[in-house]
Amino acid sequence: MTGKYPSPPARATHLYVSAFTERLNATLTLSCGDATVELPGGALRRLSAHLRPWGFEAEVCFAVSLEQDEDPVFTHLAGNDLVKAAVTVCSREEPADGYEAPVPLSFRGLVTERRMEERTGVDLEGEPVQGRVYTLTVQDAAAVLWRQHQPCELHVATTLGSVLDAHKVGGLQLTYDWKAITDDRALVTLPCGNDAGPCTFYDFVAWLCDRYDGTLEHDYPTAAYKLVEKRSKDASPSPLLRDDVRELRVELPPPPRHAARVRNAHASSGATTPLPASAAVTGVYQEHLVRTPIPTDASARAALEARRLVPGRDRATVTFRRFPVVGLWPGKFAVADAGWTDKSRHAKKPFRVLEFHLEARPTGEELSDNELESPDAAFECTVHALLELASTRRLPRLPYRPPRWPLHVEGRVVSVGGEDDDRTWLAVVDDVTSRTFQTVFVPLWNKLVPVPFEPGGATGAFFFPPYKDARVLLALEWDGARVVRHLDWAKGASTPKDGQGNRLVFGKQSSNGTYLEHAYVDGKPTLTLKRTLGKDVQSVVFSEGDILLKLEEDATATAVTPKADLSIEVEAAKGALNMEVKGGIQKVSKAFDAALGGSTAALEGATESLEMELTTAEESLRSRVDTTRAELEEALSGLGAALETVAAAVTAAKSELLAALESDALGPKISEAESAVDDLLSDARRQLSELRRLLESLADEAQEPLQQVAARLAGLETTLKSVLSALTARLRSLLPPE
Repeated sequence: MTGKYPSPPARATHLYVSAFTERLNATLTLSCGDATVELPGGALRRLSAHLRPWGFEAEVCFAVSLEQDEDPVFTHLAGNDLVKAAVTVCSREEPADGYEAPVPLSFRGLVTERRMEERTGVDLEGEPVQGRVYTLTVQDAAAVLWRQHQPCELHVATTLGSVLDAHKVGGLQLTYDWKAITDDRALVTLPCGNDAGPCTFYDFVAWLCDRYDGTLEHDYPTAAYKLVEKRSKDASPSPLLRDDVRELRVELPPPPRHAARVRNAHASSGATTPLPASAAVTGVYQEHLVRTPIPTDASARAALEARRLVPGRDRATVTFRRFPVVGLWPGKFAVADAGWTDKSRHAKKPFRVLEFHLEARPTGEELSDNELESPDAAFECTVHALLELASTRRLPRLPYRPPRWPLHVEGRVVSVGGEDDDRTWLAVVDDVTSRTFQTVFVPLWNKLVPVPFEPGGATGAFFFPPYKDARVLLALEWDGARVVRHLDWAKGASTPKDGQGNRLVFGKQSSNGTYLEHAYVDGKPTLTLKRTLGKDVQSVVFSEGDILLKLEEDATATAVTPKADLSIEVEAAKGALNMEVKGGIQKVSKAFDAALGGSTAALEGATESLEMELTTAEESLRSRVDTTRAELEEALSGLGAALETVAAAVTAAKSELLAALESDALGPKISEAESAVDDLLSDARRQLSELRRLLESLADEAQEPLQQVAARLAGLETTLKSVLSALTARLRSLLPPE
């Protein structure tokens, strides 16, 4: 590299095939705490930016002179403080007539990577540092912070909006326009700390968008974010100036050739919901397997998958010949201005900017200190943009690493009734879903988690529910939990090791319950069935050659007085009522959402198909009209030539008639003239018949204007016939009487 502040080499030189040179106003603003430094466009050595709907990545290289002043950015960039960067780029072109002043492109984010190169005065005493060249990598705030954020959390009785609000780190501005974010949820697990598949909070948000068919939008003018289920509208589209564009390529996306099916694998609610697609090939489909006892959950999933089958719309890749005068960034709408031909496929339709790429570097290899202070500079640039039709309903997908569930944590079973060490259990039935739930306390997050009350790995013939305070291993899924294993023995269940026995305990505790024990006594198997209630003890012992039935009173035991305990029934009734109310609301809400989702998907699909058919019909009509217009003009030209031939023939016939009046050849000449006129009239009729055929072929495509043309041509034919008839009569009148 040569020069004091040379431009670094371009990282992607192939982009400079379509490069242009233009003076641009540019500003780089760096903020660290309360300190702010603004660098003008003349200081920039390179600017590379890739803007997408959900965020951006950029690299900025700039030079700082130390010959007159101290380096204003060294302290901030050399430390570990958070540095914010804002870039603004604007064309210096004067706006065309009728257009507003140029709108700058701007984006704001956080500095991640930092590189520095010092320029020293080799020929000066002490070789002082004369300047520094910095290279910064800048990304949007969510990408920087959330990609380093790995929360492992459990949230109960919440909404996704509440979970996301708790992670608006670093002053992130985040809003929602998405029902999936505001719906009540029994449980939400963030698995970012799972060693089985570590991911970040950014991955989780991107997964949410993919799972529930939404997207994350980054608003470039405000640097805010929004989670939406439908693309946001732009109330002020910018004109896409024809003079700004070097090349525009329309990309026609391939339609999905598969249909879909949602299959519910639950034994009591098993069903298959087919989801047809208009362009699908028979027999090609994608299946989505769910297992839920709630039919409305399966219907909601079917509505979600139906929306995914909506075909994509046209995209356009635009290469600019100069920096866009109007403001263009992802999410911004653009409409072709009057400079574009009406024959273009989408001449009058608004497009949305999907991606925007910018590469710029100064044209001068060596700059003076004065030039570093200039607000603008001459840059060699390449600017590309990817546009999509504004009516596109398919949402852009964020790249992400899939989160991994389940998380395995320990908990203790919650129940009421009896003493603290009683093995009681409590389960509540949800009348809406017919599912039974038990509660487990998770000490790690101090949360009460509902888990399905199911046999688990054991057969349903054994009813041994998890009892109060039992230590269990929970598998936390994305939106649910289940008990996968028991981690300790019940009190009084273990046997002495010298007996090598097995014991099965029943009841609340050893002083108020029953146990069945198999053990070895003197090396011989012994089976004992024992019932205990305080001092009252009954037992049956099966041993070698004996069956012992014993009833006794244990004087050392504490008396147990049975008493009525309604706490379990009360808690069960309260839980059932609470679940019934919530379940009823959720059932109605889910049924409504499923019906609305299905209707919305059907409406969007029909609208999409209609728009595509209208576009195709419009293009076909335009092409047919252009072709027929050329044929019509050719036919009319032939008709005009025929009429001129008729006129010339009539003139010649008249001349010959006048000459023949003086000779005996008058009769043959008149007959010959009449024959020529008849031939010409026949040719004119043939031309008109051809025109009529062409007009009839356009009748279904442009009825009104073509009917008017047909009427005029019919009138022309009538006039022509009248003229020829009058001419014939006139010729006959010139003949002498027979």
